[in-house]
Amino acid sequence: MPFNTSEIFIDTSAFVAWLFERDAHHREAVQRFEWVKNNHLMPITSSYIVDETATVLSHREGQMLARKFLDIVPAIHTIFITEEIQQHVHTLFRAQEMRGTSIADCSNIVLMKRLSIPTLFTYDSDFEDQFHIQVVK
Repeated sequence: MPFNTSEIFIDTSAFVAWLFERDAHHREAVQRFEWVKNNHLMPITSSYIVDETATVLSHREGQMLARKFLDIVPAIHTIFITEEIQQHVHTLFRAQEMRGTSIADCSNIVLMKRLSIPTLFTYDSDFEDQFHIQVVK
């Protein structure tokens, strides 16, 4: 898969699939994270995604898996959502018409545009349909 940069933005669904063994995409996600590592791509995420991922893992499996994720996160470059970025996220969110739009998803788009990261690792099909960005599954 060709990339314009050595960075890839990681969404909640990718983290959950990677760590939650009963996820439908688990095996694929394990292989994809290995591919990211082997191709020397820098995984980037946001503080919103870290919070959302820990919460989803806690709901699906329990606190032990959520804590395991939080132990892994320091090795992943995490962008913290500032007040300025949050304002841009809210502006993008308000502009959406689709029911069920996620603020966390909007934060991914804002950060990817600001940082010129062309590719998102996600299993959420809304990104391609709603935001027209390059997705790796």
